[in-house]
Amino acid sequence: MRITSTLVSLTTVTLVAVLAGGGGAVAGSLITGKQIKDGSVTGVDIKDGSLGVKDMAATTRKKLRGPRGPAGLVRAYGAHYTADEAVHTQSGGITSTSYPSEGIVCLHVPGLTPAASVMTVDLVWEGDRTFGTSQSFIEVRAEHQELCRSGDFVVYTFWRDFGSGQNASLHPDDMAFTFQIS
Repeated sequence: MRITSTLVSLTTVTLVAVLAGGGGAVAGSLITGKQIKDGSVTGVDIKDGSLGVKDMAATTRKKLRGPRGPAGLVRAYGAHYTADEAVHTQSGGITSTSYPSEGIVCLHVPGLTPAASVMTVDLVWEGDRTFGTSQSFIEVRAEHQELCRSGDFVVYTFWRDFGSGQNASLHPDDMAFTFQIS
């Protein structure tokens, strides 16, 4: 008799444990969002990472915008074409101030100077007149500022003629280029 009573008790305890352990899972699959009273679930009740931006109301999503970030690395940009000696497709206020000689362009960029900025330049190859035995070059130089107004960027464009033999000669030439300043 003692074995039967122990077996019944053990079976009962096991059955209660199984029902109690699975009860939450059963309840979780039976309760829907429509059955939950508005305002009764708080942030503490929500598992981290379980909600995305799409789960929020449109008015709440609009409030998520933070303060404006810092300015990017490129502070000015533009494209210079030699035909009309103007700066096109630019960030604003950039002007060609003078052309001291062929192949030299002085650019004025409001608020930026060569001493406190870095200008990167690139030739526009579509208008490049050099081919075959010559090669185009472009430079930005810090020296020779006497050619331009103080604080202007000086851009040099020229081509190198390899000619016949080892001696190459440099020829200043007005060429189109693009630039960015950081």
